[in-house]
Amino acid sequence: MKVNKEFLVAYDRIFSWVLKHHGLDSLIDMWKYIAPVVAGDLAAMAKRDGIKGCFTYWSNVLSAEGCQFRIDFDPTKEVMKLEITGCSSIQKLNTPECTEYCRHCGIIYAEVLEPLGLKYEWKHVGGGRCEIKVSKPLREE
Repeated sequence: MKVNKEFLVAYDRIFSWVLKHHGLDSLIDMWKYIAPVVAGDLAAMAKRDGIKGCFTYWSNVLSAEGCQFRIDFDPTKEVMKLEITGCSSIQKLNTPECTEYCRHCGIIYAEVLEPLGLKYEWKHVGGGRCEIKVSKPLREE
């Protein structure tokens, strides 16, 4: 899977238009609505293989997209940590028109993973960098 610059530009412009004309809440609602389609493969792999499925998905997709990243999966702790050090989308867009562009990664993936009982954490670092952690939530006693 290669990142198509024209697709990314369209994605960015749509995000920007929704944000400008309808606000951040509407943009977040849109991301939640499209999440099952946009992240359907991730959801299927996580449903089948749990956190290991997330590790496999991101390892393959990010490599194919030309992203710079570090990823680690610890099956004993049931946790996956992903550090994106050079986002291929941001590299191709240079400067997204949508000021909230990166935030879609914090919304879309959470929308498909949390209903599967996985805890999803996303931290925006900036400059094409972010951190993702997927784990099993602590059980309440």
